[in-house]
Amino acid sequence: MYKRPRQKAQPKKKKDEHNRKRDIIVNFRMSPEERAELEQRILISGKKKQDYMIQSSLEQKLEIVANRKMLMDIQHRMDEIETELKRVVSADAVDMEKLVGLKSLIELFRAVEE
Repeated sequence: MYKRPRQKAQPKKKKDEHNRKRDIIVNFRMSPEERAELEQRILISGKKKQDYMIQSSLEQKLEIVANRKMLMDIQHRMDEIETELKRVVSADAVDMEKLVGLKSLIELFRAVEE
């Protein structure tokens, strides 16, 4: 693939503490009032907007409205995780993506129990 000469000289992007690039963009729409409230909460938190949004999104308590499709998806994910766990010989061989999925399912089941 052809690259222009000036692109080769650019420094590599920094990586975060988990050695991965944050190159995914997430967008959503909100009203001006919601935006003002969000900006106020971010200001009060003292965090960067990106860090606040990530923490708020990932640490929220899950509210579940189950339907047949959702239950089928959960069953499929559980089957994938079971296959992965049977394959694993040591903790070092575990696929981190599967562990994140397992953590999400555990949170989901805990939310259903409450």
